Amino acid sequence: MEEHQDKGNQSADESEISQQYMKRLVANQLTIRQGAANSIEANEVVMRQAAVLRTKTEQVDARGSALGLVQTQAAQLDNSSAALIYSGGNVSLDQSFGNAVVTTGDVNMDQSGAVVLVSKRVTVKNSQTVFLFAQHVEGDVTTMFKSQDAVIFGIAAGLVGGIFTLLTRMFRRK
Repeated sequence: MEEHQDKGNQSADESEISQQYMKRLVANQLTIRQGAANSIEANEVVMRQAAVLRTKTEQVDARGSALGLVQTQAAQLDNSSAALIYSGGNVSLDQSFGNAVVTTGDVNMDQSGAVVLVSKRVTVKNSQTVFLFAQHVEGDVTTMFKSQDAVIFGIAAGLVGGIFTLLTRMFRRK
């Protein structure tokens, strides 16, 4: 077994990182196994039990991994979680979680969850969302707030936040 290594930047056409931490990785094809990185720029990224703070890629395939900000054209997450996925294409979540998933493509969710999900078309199976914004939804999704409810909730939360801020400023002046 390799010992944990901390390395700086690495650039390559094809690269595999195993049990290492890298600050910044730039590659055409990149595979990370039980490793971590602060920033990745690649055409294709495969992650297996890895953690990455920022990912900018054409395609990401993550299994058992944790991701921060993901900018991609296509994402496939299996038993993984992401803070924010912004995709120009399709996103697939299988037993995964995304705090915010925003895509111009389709989303396919199976036994997954999202706090905020924005997509043209969503196909779900045994999945949950808090806020769901979609033109077409197919399947058995449990959503706390649909599009109209979310807008009303946002307006109400904005008003309450504004009043709270106003009252706080008034009391600080005295």
